[in-house]
Amino acid sequence: MKKLITLLAVLLIGTASVFAQWDCDVTWTYNPNSDCSPEELPSQNFHIEITLDIFDAANSNQITSPDPINTEALTEFSTYFTEAQCQLKDYCDLDHDDTPSFTVTAKVAFVHNTTQEEYCYAYGQVTGKTCTQFYNSQVIVPVVFN
Repeated sequence: MKKLITLLAVLLIGTASVFAQWDCDVTWTYNPNSDCSPEELPSQNFHIEITLDIFDAANSNQITSPDPINTEALTEFSTYFTEAQCQLKDYCDLDHDDTPSFTVTAKVAFVHNTTQEEYCYAYGQVTGKTCTQFYNSQVIVPVVFN
């Protein structure tokens, strides 16, 4: 019976590590009177660019360098940044003077397809995020266009 319990424990630990993500999501919404929304663009010749910045405030370390950028269609309301884009797995495996506490900032911008000029944008930020929260894919950065 002990062997069975030990085997199950090892299996569960191994399975949990397979599903670890180290990722995060950015979501965005538009207030009803927002002057920065797909409906307010001068044309539909735009796309959305989402820039992610992760900084360890406890240890004064910039994590994302360069900041990753995802591109989405005007009809989207969220984007997913992968483990490789978040760049946290290896960092969280290191020893630090202080327990990491991440500030995660997202910029969501409407960018013209041809000129690559930004028409308008909004920022969102969450603070105090931990390695465990990234490991468990529990980091979501909400951005609200006012």
